[in-house]
Amino acid sequence: QVEWMETGGELGALLLESRLVKELAPTGNRKLRRHEGDCVVRLVPNESGLCPEVVPIEDTRLGQEDSAVFGPFRAEKDAWRALEGKAREAGLCLKTLGLESGDGSCFAYQVKKCRGACVGKEPRALHDARLQMALAPLRFKPWPFAGAIGIREPAPGAGGTHIHVIDHWSHLGIARDEDEVQALLRGADAATFDADSYRIIGRALQDVRPRDLLRFPARRQS
Repeated sequence: QVEWMETGGELGALLLESRLVKELAPTGNRKLRRHEGDCVVRLVPNESGLCPEVVPIEDTRLGQEDSAVFGPFRAEKDAWRALEGKAREAGLCLKTLGLESGDGSCFAYQVKKCRGACVGKEPRALHDARLQMALAPLRFKPWPFAGAIGIREPAPGAGGTHIHVIDHWSHLGIARDEDEVQALLRGADAATFDADSYRIIGRALQDVRPRDLLRFPARRQS
């Protein structure tokens, strides 16, 4: 038996697919299933310099006060793997980053693939700057609007328009008129971050036409 649901466009189809996969957890689609281990890499300063740490998404106010946040990743091991890959590409010191242990220099320095931060040859400030540059492609994108937005999309069936209401990368739902928009915005505080929606919405914003983008006033903080 095959059931189908009609959407007005690609954005609605992708967001619906992501939500249904998480709700139904089909065995044939693991990529979009809910991941309890969603996390980010954060650079934390200490007495020596910047040190990376992996933290759960819910422990970070994404795109707000945290500027040095990278990801998201589906699991902690994925975050460390991405960090190590970028570090190796840039010739960074794995020992300085806490990815390698032992006495003396790191292994990469011995084979001339590290500039020597582990032995004091490369200044830590320079190493930190190169670390941030290496991770720049993974940086979590800050929310680019003052408040929530709406993206218009054709409604399925007999015409009309759907409005996808989105706030800080969270898809609050679909509205058909102003009253439904306001109802969704009132529930924005209860919305949770979803890494797949973040990626879907980010791609959609690159192509959305200005006439299909609605900007709603920023909510007052109590």
